Formats: sequence, C-alpha cells, structure tokens
Amino acid sequence: MDLLARAERALHSGAAGRCPFCIGLLSVPFKIGDKIHTLSDILAGAYATVVQSSSANLLRPGEVTVQLENQTTLRFCPGREIAQRLPAADRPEWFPPFLLTDAAKLHEAILRFCGSIDWSSSATLDWPSFYAVIGSIWRHRLPVDPLELGTLLTQHGAPEASAARLIEIYSHGRELLIVNCGRRPVMKKRDPGTTWL
Repeated sequence: MDLLARAERALHSGAAGRCPFCIGLLSVPFKIGDKIHTLSDILAGAYATVVQSSSANLLRPGEVTVQLENQTTLRFCPGREIAQRLPAADRPEWFPPFLLTDAAKLHEAILRFCGSIDWSSSATLDWPSFYAVIGSIWRHRLPVDPLELGTLLTQHGAPEASAARLIEIYSHGRELLIVNCGRRPVMKKRDPGTTWL
C-alpha cells in the first residue's frame, strides 16, 4: 500500500469515528457560499463564509477567500488549514478535552503517524513518526493519558494490538523526556466541558 493510500485510510478511519479534523480534511473543496468552522492554526474556532475573491486578492491554487463573522476577509488554504462545513461535528467523546489549537497539534502528529504505516502488513513501524507523536505531546505539554493515545490511534486505523504496544512505549518515552528535560504536562489544558462548536 503506497503512502497516499495509507494516509487516506487513516483519514477515512478518523472520519468514520466522527473526528472533526478528518471530516474537515475530507470535506474540501469548498464552494462559494459554504459556511465553515475553522479547526486549526490562528483561526481555530472561527466561523466564516466562503466568498468570491476580489481581483486584488489573487489566490494560489486550492485557496479560497473566507469572510469571518466580523466581516474580515482572508485567504484560507484547505489542506494546510483545516475547516469543516456547517453543520459541524463537535469533539467526539474519545478525543481528549483540549482547546482546539492543542487538539489540532495532537491530531496532526497522530494522522502523520497513522498515515505512514501499512497496518495490514508485517512491516516494521515508522519509529521516527511515532517518536514525533511522543515529542509533540511532550513539547506542547499535553496531558494525554496512555489509554487516550491508544484510542486516538485505533480511531485513525491502528489495530488494537499495535496500539497497546505503542502506548507502553509512549509512557516510557514521555517519562524519559520529562525526567531528563523537564516540562511536565499542564493539567490545566484539560477541560472536560470543552466544546469545539
């Protein structure tokens, strides 16, 4: 299975589990008049409408012009930035309750890893991609419980047996980073009442 097919499989698995990020990545291209909810980068959480581009605003291929609720008009690049059409899916119960910007960073690392593996073969794992998952969680100080990580992996296509092995490695890897470099997870980043809509 080639890399593109693996990435699509991870995206479709996430979308089937109601992952808003995967749904958003699969919902492009946007058309003029579409109402969207942005999920990543500086616009995370904003509502906008796709509008006709003015001649002064030359767009790159794939970009659209969006008008935010406050009437500001900006370029939006689906694929690099994530949004979903309204009505939008909220945070599923299995996704850790983080703010959208933190959740987007976590999702990016998970999707990159799950999209790099051919789970149907006996090939070895892409360890550098999994180390990037551990590093991203540690660097952003996200309090991701090992079981939550396992659920994120399985929701994006990882078999349960592989996820169980990986969460043990994650626990040790994160603790190794904390002991040697500091930066404990920030528990304030967890808010069970977090909604993304």
